[in-house]
Amino acid sequence: MLFQLLGIKERREQAIRNALAKNAQLMQLTQREIEAAEQKRSALWIEWYQACHEFTGTVDRRHLTEWQETLRNYQTEDNDLGLQLEKHRTHYSHLQEEEIDLRQQLRVAMISQEKLNYIIAENKMQR
Repeated sequence: MLFQLLGIKERREQAIRNALAKNAQLMQLTQREIEAAEQKRSALWIEWYQACHEFTGTVDRRHLTEWQETLRNYQTEDNDLGLQLEKHRTHYSHLQEEEIDLRQQLRVAMISQEKLNYIIAENKMQR
């Protein structure tokens, strides 16, 4: 019976390790998404800056309206990227918290297995 319980605890440990591995993959993916969004936002800022300095001197009404629309589009895209970054960072933070929780669960499972192994070893010595 103790060996069955040990088998259950070993499967639990393996399940936790699998969850940790999956969590690590999700963290890497989320980190890449954050980096990609930051790069895209940086490129957007450069384009936006250049668009802000596009016109000098006098401009007719139609060009001014088009330029204002372009700048509004940059603003909207920047806001969208900012929200996307915030979402990814929040998700990454949750994944970090989950990793801490899983590592704690793993420690508890391993301690429990060690205790059970000790009990099994003691039972063998008494026989």
